[in-house]
Amino acid sequence: MLQVTYQVFVETYPSGNVTAHILELPGCFANGADEAQALAYLQVVVPDYFRWLSMQDADTPTMSGEVALVVAERFTVTTDGMREVRAFFTPDAVPLSEDDLGWGLALMSYAHIDLQQITRDLSIEQMDYQPDPQHRSITHIIDALAQNELWLAVRLEESPAIPFIGDLPGSPLARYDAVHEQAMLMISGATAEQRAVIREQHGEHWSLRKVLRRSIQREREATEQIAILLGQMHSH
Repeated sequence: MLQVTYQVFVETYPSGNVTAHILELPGCFANGADEAQALAYLQVVVPDYFRWLSMQDADTPTMSGEVALVVAERFTVTTDGMREVRAFFTPDAVPLSEDDLGWGLALMSYAHIDLQQITRDLSIEQMDYQPDPQHRSITHIIDALAQNELWLAVRLEESPAIPFIGDLPGSPLARYDAVHEQAMLMISGATAEQRAVIREQHGEHWSLRKVLRRSIQREREATEQIAILLGQMHSH
């Protein structure tokens, strides 16, 4: 049987939790209580990722054969005040080609379509539902996602100014749609120089390649969180 080998890039947080990424498949990642668990989950995530792509684009080949994972790089997440200093893996430094940029934007769009579909018909009551005070509502998840998208979009600026999402007009979903559209426009207009630049912000290094992968990951995580919350809502 055909075996496909992927390099895996591992982030370990101060809590001990781990995120394992396949950087050549932007948005393909798994979280675990430790590295072994994250890698085990990633084995399942890879074929699911290809199924997700095929739902967006019928020309995408489905995954077949076995998946082999080889850890290529590890990074321990630290903190700088209230900020996490996340990984800047070796592939993050590779300048984006025009094809890479186009594919990254397509994946951002796919992830956004998923989020729009799962939230499109929700009522105000559903948006504000919390199973308990310790869990965020869908409104909170969407606002946090929008704020993060604003934050990511300016990572390559020398002196980034980040507006507070609550100061923008419209509903949470409308605000996020507007933020996402502006982020897509900014990224799509990147010059060859901007696609190659590496910037340091508060001890963390950034490139446009990293901004794209983080944007895709964060939106897919938020959609999964909303799906879990809706499942809890329907079970009550």
